[in-house]
Amino acid sequence: MLTPVREWSKRERLEGERESLGLYLTGHPFDDVAADCEKLTGGSIAKKLSHLPAQATSWRDKHEATMAGVVMDVRRRGNRVSVVLDDDTERIEVTMFEEVFAQSKHLISKHAILIAEGQLRFDDFINGWRLQAKHIRSVDEEIEEHARWLTIRWPADRGPEFVRELQTVLKPFTRGRCEICIKYRASQAEARLTLGEAWSVRLTRDLRDQLTRLLGDGQYRIDYPRHLLGA
Repeated sequence: MLTPVREWSKRERLEGERESLGLYLTGHPFDDVAADCEKLTGGSIAKKLSHLPAQATSWRDKHEATMAGVVMDVRRRGNRVSVVLDDDTERIEVTMFEEVFAQSKHLISKHAILIAEGQLRFDDFINGWRLQAKHIRSVDEEIEEHARWLTIRWPADRGPEFVRELQTVLKPFTRGRCEICIKYRASQAEARLTLGEAWSVRLTRDLRDQLTRLLGDGQYRIDYPRHLLGA
């Protein structure tokens, strides 16, 4: 007799593809956080680079930037460490001195998804722009820290049992700062309900994965404070 098992999430499927095939076959691991990183960084790597000249006119040309992507490679050159970030629109080399690396080395590994903040500088050796990082952060930590509103769409085909299922998923993550709004829509009714402060959650990756398994892809939206948008 076959034992029923739950369906893999998109992230689990992609990790399985990488481990078994050595590549991502059905998607890109950045897809799950692309919309969040758009808000946390102000745009994709390709978008940021498109606003820069193809070649610097002076070694003094520097541009503050925040970029996010999947770590595709990690290298050390003397007292510098560099990583290559890929967000499925473009790749960029991110370099850091020993002090920055020491503060963030627990986060840096191949296939981790990171946010790097620093200065874009033109590098004649690679004939392109690279980011000199001042801060390296985990995307999951950034989402958990800055998420303020979570809007959950109540599936029209789910009855009262959905409330109990949702309660079971949310309860272990309460005492956070992210408020929850339930959006219900059916053929003859529509309503929005904001839950009380007791139901504010810590929006960890574990909670996001559980919500995806319960609701399906694209059935919840995360919003952030206005000052972060277009960072």
